[in-house]
Amino acid sequence: MYLASVRKKPTGTQPATSNQNQHIHRNIFALGFTSLFTDISSEMIVAITPLYLTSALGFSYLSYGLFEGAYQGANASLRLWGGALSDRHQNHKRIAATGYGISAFTRVGLFLTSFLTWLPITLFLLADRVGKGLRVAPRDALISLSVSKDRLATAFGAHRAMDTFGALLGPIVAYLLLEVTPGAYESVFAMSVATAFIGLSFIIFLAQQPVIKTKIQAKKNLLASLKQTLADSNTRLVCLAVAAVSFMTISDSFLYLIIFQESSMDKVFFPLLFSGTAVTYLVLAVPIGSLADKFSKTAVFLAGNLFLLAAYILLLTTSISTTIGLATLGLLGVYYAATDGVVPAIISSLTPEDSRGVAIASSTLAISLGKLIAAPLFGLLWQQFGLPLALSLFSGGLFITLVFAYFSLSKIQVAHA
Repeated sequence: MYLASVRKKPTGTQPATSNQNQHIHRNIFALGFTSLFTDISSEMIVAITPLYLTSALGFSYLSYGLFEGAYQGANASLRLWGGALSDRHQNHKRIAATGYGISAFTRVGLFLTSFLTWLPITLFLLADRVGKGLRVAPRDALISLSVSKDRLATAFGAHRAMDTFGALLGPIVAYLLLEVTPGAYESVFAMSVATAFIGLSFIIFLAQQPVIKTKIQAKKNLLASLKQTLADSNTRLVCLAVAAVSFMTISDSFLYLIIFQESSMDKVFFPLLFSGTAVTYLVLAVPIGSLADKFSKTAVFLAGNLFLLAAYILLLTTSISTTIGLATLGLLGVYYAATDGVVPAIISSLTPEDSRGVAIASSTLAISLGKLIAAPLFGLLWQQFGLPLALSLFSGGLFITLVFAYFSLSKIQVAHA
């Protein structure tokens, strides 16, 4: 019995071919730049959304929590479908590009809302999450199919680093645009449209679909693919572990609202909180990915969630000064560097090539469903009982679910190579 991520000697494993090495460089480059520009586009919007909805539109904490839950639900709704389609047709690039295309066109809708006020902005925000839900699993499957198993976490770390660089730049661009033209949200939306279509061009023109070496089984519908994937005990254990932990994960937007409100920050600086997390994530994504490949992916995942727990405790036990706010953003960045790319790496190391899309989608769906419940729950607790109790309950709950995750992941069995 072994943890899924314990590194083993590559006995009987064929070295990567020159063709595969070409895919490594081409696909990580292409998908990395796709995610970089797409994240500049999306994070420009995401960085202003919490404050815009709660301050400008008057959303309560509960209302915002319900929106955040729907936001996660829209993201989750198509993840399995996207993964199943990419496995069924063995064309992960095409499905991923479709998802990026949907998100790009929603930016046009967001731009129009700045002139046609009768258009509901929340509708386009949710539609963008549908596009993300469709693209994530086939994109991650495409990454995993481009590298050998002993380089999975490193490859995902490299991709996430480029993705996070976009997440770092997006809020800064939004801040600068609003600083130059205060209140001119249409300028943010216009820039978001341009960068989204630049990102889309990279996956369309530069990414390649690797040849699947595993013998393809008979094509299955979504339900059959999901049933087959979850029949594997290892996949079930990973999905249960990540779902449990996500159920006690406070959304980033709520954490940023806490820092903003408790520190009396000027609202013009609010978008920069998103960049603060991205800086740490960007610096650590590749080193932590390499560490996970070398030692233990599951141990890195669990340690990352302990950093998240430390962020909750820090917000709970001290008044929020600038130093405490920066420390919280740093801890959140470490959490993402140790979990965001590591979870698909764990799943990819356990599943065959021809069902990788559904397997990755199953784990990301489990995470999204946990967060879907967590967001309105935390909003309700904050609104009805106050911030200290809400933070205390989620801190205790996260610790308990981490214990559950540890025992679940320790039961994963990996056959000898």
